[in-house]
Amino acid sequence: MGYSADISGEIQIVPPIPWVEFANSPHYRAVTDWAYGNDLCFEVVETTTATNDGVLTKRQAVAIVCGGDERRGNDILEELEGIAKAHGQVGRDRGRVFVGRLDVRWPDIESSEKRYKIVDGHAVEYAPSVLWPNASE
Repeated sequence: MGYSADISGEIQIVPPIPWVEFANSPHYRAVTDWAYGNDLCFEVVETTTATNDGVLTKRQAVAIVCGGDERRGNDILEELEGIAKAHGQVGRDRGRVFVGRLDVRWPDIESSEKRYKIVDGHAVEYAPSVLWPNASE
């Protein structure tokens, strides 16, 4: 699909991804180094703390969101799968949990809605289906 997509929703990341793990990710939307071709990016939260040595800034990726206007929505499944593989494991015994969903609609294409989630560490795409009532048989 070559049309622009409306992408809404977010997928929360629990626990958040620390800076050292996403600093070089293509999904980190820093003004100078973000790859504008991606449909998705990390929502990054910064907290600052005053220390004896100066101000300490802590950055964490807390969610996966739409990368901005004029997104095509062609590679969302692949992008989510890459994020899940790269950032799904935390330590030896516990995994990172991805909570929520992204809804995608291509306004110029009739009946083009899709929904995306990360389930059990893998990206999943859902398409709506028409369910005829039993009485119509």
